[in-house]
Amino acid sequence: SLSDAKTIFDYSDDYEGIIGKVNNPMEINSKFSEIFNNIDLSKYRIDTWINRHSNLVKWLHVYNRPIIMIIAFIIILALFNMSLSLWIFLQNKLSEFSILLIIGFTRRMIFSIIIMQNIILSFISISLSIILSLFFLFIQHKYKFIEISESVYFMDYLPVSIDFIQIFIYCVLCFMISSVI
Repeated sequence: SLSDAKTIFDYSDDYEGIIGKVNNPMEINSKFSEIFNNIDLSKYRIDTWINRHSNLVKWLHVYNRPIIMIIAFIIILALFNMSLSLWIFLQNKLSEFSILLIIGFTRRMIFSIIIMQNIILSFISISLSIILSLFFLFIQHKYKFIEISESVYFMDYLPVSIDFIQIFIYCVLCFMISSVI
């Protein structure tokens, strides 16, 4: 607190600047007003890290679109992989489908079996990928095992932000596209 800082560092009531650090940077905008309630703000200019390093933030936003494109290409590749797996599965089962036709199954019934197997395969693969991804994101958030150069990025680890809405949207899109393919 400011009163502790005055006592420890023998400061007067005049300040040239205050640099604050928060434990959870994602909450800085909501907590920013609480921090400065006891200070006469007419004497000071308040700058956030984002305002002070706006060029770095703009530079990070430039990489946002290529990262989304890379993710989209990975998803497309995964969908083609799933459709190829389904095609190989169908090619191996042609004799069994012929037997089902002879027994009395209609083409529509066989088609529904194929669609159901595709839906089950898609659901299992998407569920496993969500579990694995969330596990790695949680581990990175808690233990910070991916390190980056602090002199370049102002932090020594790769931060993680889990957006469940985006994860849900990607999963629904993948499920819908894989069901159609």
